[in-house]
Amino acid sequence: MIDRLIVVATNNGDDRVEQIAAATDAPILVIDTDTTRRKPAPQRVLDLPHVVGWLQCPFAGYDTGAYLWAYFNVRAEHYMFMQDSCTPKDRNFTDYFHAAMRAPLGVVAWNTFDISIWDSPEQKGTVEYMYGPGPWPVRGIFGPIFYTSALALDRLAERRLLPPYPMHKVMAQGMERAWSLAFYRAGVRLTTLTESYEPDRVGMARGDYPFLVKSFGGRA
Repeated sequence: MIDRLIVVATNNGDDRVEQIAAATDAPILVIDTDTTRRKPAPQRVLDLPHVVGWLQCPFAGYDTGAYLWAYFNVRAEHYMFMQDSCTPKDRNFTDYFHAAMRAPLGVVAWNTFDISIWDSPEQKGTVEYMYGPGPWPVRGIFGPIFYTSALALDRLAERRLLPPYPMHKVMAQGMERAWSLAFYRAGVRLTTLTESYEPDRVGMARGDYPFLVKSFGGRA
């Protein structure tokens, strides 16, 4: 079984994935949510020995849909979930996430933010519709970009707390809160590598944050 698997959610982002694969030697699984074109995975990426697969997600579920499809189909002891807009700054960047995790039931966020900040009332309503009233954590998981164990995801699944795959953009944007809330209600301890009241997107794209550079291209 794979110990640490990097899951990269992409939407027809071949060049972006190739850039990530060149920046680390860790096992990578690509989940492509581009269900409209259904084009084959690029051979130049598949030829890299540490790219363990390129799977087509059967639904346009944004990044969370890709994460869920990876968990459902490829078993690993630990998962590093991120989008194709994240480029590692260190070839062994998952070491830092793994060292920070409260094993075996833990989750490590690259960055967190005040969960009370919402992009819109519709976004808040979507998350409340999914999880209803009850206790809320104070931090959301930015991205969502996070590292966790299969055991933690299994606990979410057993307690019916796994987020559903997003069916539209507003729902996808709410997943930064939904994942944090799901882990919180399952009793999975959240550790964060950096904290923000409101994340600095310019600084992330400039490389001011540790371990990853995060670009923002405005892709749907």
